[in-house]
Amino acid sequence: MIYFDNASTTKVSDTVLENYLNLSQKMYFNSESIHGGGLDAESMMNNVRTYIREYFDTDKHVIFTRSGSHSNDIALQLLLKNKKAQKILVSPYEHMSISASLHPYSSQYDIVHMPTTNAGKIDIQALRTMMDDTQCIISTHVHSETGYRLPVEEIAELAGLHNVPYHLDGVQGMYDRLRLMDLCTSYSFTAHKIHGPKGIG
Repeated sequence: MIYFDNASTTKVSDTVLENYLNLSQKMYFNSESIHGGGLDAESMMNNVRTYIREYFDTDKHVIFTRSGSHSNDIALQLLLKNKKAQKILVSPYEHMSISASLHPYSSQYDIVHMPTTNAGKIDIQALRTMMDDTQCIISTHVHSETGYRLPVEEIAELAGLHNVPYHLDGVQGMYDRLRLMDLCTSYSFTAHKIHGPKGIG
Protein backbone atom coordinates (compact mmCIF):
# COMPACT_ATOMS: atom_id res chain seq x y z
CA MET A 1 0.00 0.00 0.00
CA ILE A 2 1.16 3.55 -0.75
CA TYR A 3 0.01 5.83 2.07
CA PHE A 4 -1.12 9.37 1.20
CA ASP A 5 -2.93 10.39 4.41
CA ASN A 6 -0.19 12.01 6.52
CA ALA A 7 -2.45 15.05 7.00
CA SER A 8 -4.68 12.76 9.07
CA THR A 9 -2.02 10.82 10.94
CA THR A 10 1.57 9.72 10.44
CA LYS A 11 3.24 6.36 10.96
CA VAL A 12 5.23 6.17 14.19
CA SER A 13 8.92 6.31 13.37
CA ASP A 14 11.04 3.26 14.18
CA THR A 15 13.21 5.24 16.61
CA VAL A 16 10.22 6.69 18.46
CA LEU A 17 8.51 3.30 18.63
CA GLU A 18 11.64 1.60 19.96
CA ASN A 19 12.07 4.25 22.66
CA TYR A 20 8.38 4.18 23.48
CA LEU A 21 8.38 0.40 24.01
CA ASN A 22 11.59 0.57 26.02
CA LEU A 23 10.26 3.29 28.32
CA SER A 24 6.89 1.53 28.65
CA GLN A 25 8.75 -1.46 30.09
CA LYS A 26 11.24 0.39 32.26
CA MET A 27 9.65 3.75 33.15
CA TYR A 28 6.06 2.72 33.83
CA PHE A 29 5.78 4.56 37.16
CA ASN A 30 3.19 7.14 38.12
CA SER A 31 4.90 10.53 37.92
CA GLU A 32 2.67 11.72 40.78
CA SER A 33 4.04 9.05 43.16
CA ILE A 34 6.70 10.01 45.70
CA HIS A 35 8.74 6.79 45.53
CA GLY A 36 11.96 6.57 43.54
CA GLY A 37 10.37 5.36 40.31
CA GLY A 38 7.72 8.06 40.42
CA LEU A 39 10.33 10.76 41.01
CA ASP A 40 12.34 9.42 38.06
CA ALA A 41 9.25 9.54 35.84
CA GLU A 42 8.49 13.09 36.96
CA SER A 43 12.07 14.12 36.22
CA MET A 44 11.83 12.62 32.73
CA MET A 45 8.58 14.47 32.02
CA ASN A 46 10.17 17.71 33.18
CA ASN A 47 13.10 17.05 30.84
CA VAL A 48 10.63 16.68 27.97
CA ARG A 49 8.95 19.95 28.95
CA THR A 50 12.34 21.65 28.92
CA TYR A 51 13.10 20.21 25.47
CA ILE A 52 9.78 21.50 24.09
CA ARG A 53 10.36 24.97 25.56
CA GLU A 54 13.85 25.08 24.07
CA TYR A 55 12.57 23.84 20.71
CA PHE A 56 10.08 26.70 20.55
CA ASP A 57 12.44 29.16 22.25
CA THR A 58 9.85 30.01 24.90
CA ASP A 59 9.35 29.89 28.64
CA LYS A 60 5.65 29.01 28.40
CA HIS A 61 4.19 26.25 30.56
CA VAL A 62 3.91 22.86 28.83
CA ILE A 63 0.77 20.80 29.50
CA PHE A 64 0.50 17.17 28.34
CA THR A 65 -2.95 16.21 27.06
CA ARG A 66 -4.58 13.23 25.36
CA SER A 67 -4.80 14.83 21.89
CA GLY A 68 -4.56 18.02 19.88
CA SER A 69 -8.33 18.45 20.24
CA HIS A 70 -8.03 18.14 24.01
CA SER A 71 -5.24 20.73 23.94
CA ASN A 72 -7.46 23.14 21.99
CA ASP A 73 -10.29 22.65 24.46
CA ILE A 74 -8.09 23.33 27.49
CA ALA A 75 -6.62 26.46 25.90
CA LEU A 76 -10.03 27.88 24.99
CA GLN A 77 -11.50 27.15 28.41
CA LEU A 78 -8.67 29.13 29.97
CA LEU A 79 -9.08 32.02 27.52
CA LEU A 80 -12.85 32.26 27.88
CA LYS A 81 -13.50 31.57 31.56
CA ASN A 82 -13.20 35.25 32.58
CA LYS A 83 -15.27 37.36 30.22
CA LYS A 84 -13.71 40.75 29.50
CA ALA A 85 -15.06 41.44 26.00
CA GLN A 86 -17.94 40.43 23.77
CA LYS A 87 -16.35 39.07 20.61
CA ILE A 88 -14.28 36.04 19.62
CA LEU A 89 -12.46 36.26 16.29
CA VAL A 90 -11.91 32.86 14.71
CA SER A 91 -10.59 31.91 11.30
CA PRO A 92 -13.05 30.18 8.93
CA TYR A 93 -10.65 27.24 8.51
CA GLU A 94 -10.79 25.72 11.97
CA HIS A 95 -10.82 22.07 12.97
CA MET A 96 -14.11 20.78 14.38
CA SER A 97 -12.52 20.61 17.84
CA ILE A 98 -12.49 24.42 17.90
CA SER A 99 -16.17 24.59 16.96
CA ALA A 100 -17.00 22.00 19.62
CA SER A 101 -15.06 23.90 22.28
CA LEU A 102 -16.70 27.21 21.34
CA HIS A 103 -20.26 25.85 21.22
CA PRO A 104 -20.93 26.11 24.99
CA TYR A 105 -19.94 29.79 24.82
CA SER A 106 -22.11 30.71 21.82
CA SER A 107 -24.72 32.43 24.00
CA GLN A 108 -22.10 34.44 25.90
CA TYR A 109 -19.94 35.68 23.03
CA ASP A 110 -20.32 36.86 19.46
CA ILE A 111 -18.27 34.34 17.48
CA VAL A 112 -17.09 36.17 14.36
CA HIS A 113 -15.15 34.72 11.43
CA MET A 114 -12.05 36.56 10.28
CA PRO A 115 -12.54 38.27 6.91
CA THR A 116 -10.99 36.72 3.81
CA THR A 117 -9.91 38.05 0.43
CA ASN A 118 -11.40 36.88 -2.86
CA ALA A 119 -8.55 34.36 -2.99
CA GLY A 120 -9.67 32.85 0.32
CA LYS A 121 -6.75 34.17 2.37
CA ILE A 122 -7.12 35.94 5.70
CA ASP A 123 -7.54 39.68 5.07
CA ILE A 124 -5.18 41.22 7.61
CA GLN A 125 -6.08 44.80 6.68
CA ALA A 126 -9.78 44.15 7.28
CA LEU A 127 -8.97 42.22 10.45
CA ARG A 128 -7.24 45.33 11.86
CA THR A 129 -10.61 47.11 11.99
CA MET A 130 -12.27 44.31 13.99
CA MET A 131 -10.11 44.27 17.12
CA ASP A 132 -12.33 46.34 19.42
CA ASP A 133 -14.15 44.45 22.19
CA THR A 134 -12.37 41.18 21.35
CA GLN A 135 -11.92 38.51 24.03
CA CYS A 136 -9.48 36.39 22.02
CA ILE A 137 -8.36 35.38 18.54
CA ILE A 138 -8.28 31.74 17.42
CA SER A 139 -6.72 30.39 14.25
CA THR A 140 -5.26 27.24 12.86
CA HIS A 141 -1.64 27.26 11.71
CA VAL A 142 -2.19 25.29 8.51
CA HIS A 143 -5.55 24.29 7.03
CA SER A 144 -5.80 20.50 7.20
CA GLU A 145 -7.55 20.04 3.84
CA THR A 146 -5.90 22.58 1.53
CA GLY A 147 -2.49 23.10 3.14
CA TYR A 148 -3.06 26.88 3.30
CA ARG A 149 -0.65 28.35 5.83
CA LEU A 150 -2.41 31.18 7.59
CA PRO A 151 -0.51 34.46 8.16
CA VAL A 152 0.03 33.56 11.80
CA GLU A 153 2.91 36.01 12.31
CA GLU A 154 0.75 38.94 11.21
CA ILE A 155 -2.20 37.73 13.28
CA ALA A 156 0.05 37.33 16.32
CA GLU A 157 1.53 40.79 15.86
CA LEU A 158 -1.94 42.30 15.55
CA ALA A 159 -3.11 40.48 18.68
CA GLY A 160 -0.06 41.71 20.57
CA LEU A 161 -0.60 45.32 19.53
CA HIS A 162 -4.15 45.19 20.89
CA ASN A 163 -3.29 43.05 23.93
CA VAL A 164 -5.73 40.34 22.80
CA PRO A 165 -4.95 36.69 23.66
CA TYR A 166 -4.25 34.51 20.62
CA HIS A 167 -4.62 30.73 20.54
CA LEU A 168 -2.85 29.03 17.65
CA ASP A 169 -3.88 25.49 16.70
CA GLY A 170 -0.59 24.08 15.40
CA VAL A 171 -1.70 20.47 15.00
CA GLN A 172 -1.28 20.70 11.21
CA GLY A 173 1.67 23.07 11.37
CA MET A 174 4.27 21.51 13.63
CA TYR A 175 6.62 21.04 10.67
CA ASP A 176 6.96 24.83 10.64
CA ARG A 177 9.30 25.72 13.50
CA LEU A 178 7.77 28.88 14.91
CA ARG A 179 9.55 31.71 16.68
CA LEU A 180 6.44 33.64 17.67
CA MET A 181 5.64 31.88 20.93
CA ASP A 182 5.99 35.14 22.83
CA LEU A 183 3.26 36.62 20.61
CA CYS A 184 0.69 33.82 20.76
CA THR A 185 -0.85 33.02 24.13
CA SER A 186 -1.11 29.28 23.57
CA TYR A 187 -0.12 26.75 20.93
CA SER A 188 -1.46 23.21 20.54
CA PHE A 189 0.06 20.22 18.77
CA THR A 190 -0.03 16.44 18.90
CA ALA A 191 2.55 13.68 18.52
CA HIS A 192 0.74 11.52 15.97
CA LYS A 193 1.02 14.23 13.31
CA ILE A 194 4.83 14.21 13.53
CA HIS A 195 5.61 10.45 13.58
CA GLY A 196 4.94 9.99 17.29
CA PRO A 197 2.39 7.79 19.08
CA LYS A 198 -1.29 8.65 19.39
CA GLY A 199 -2.67 9.90 22.69
CA ILE A 200 -0.07 12.60 23.38
CA GLY A 201 -1.03 16.25 22.89
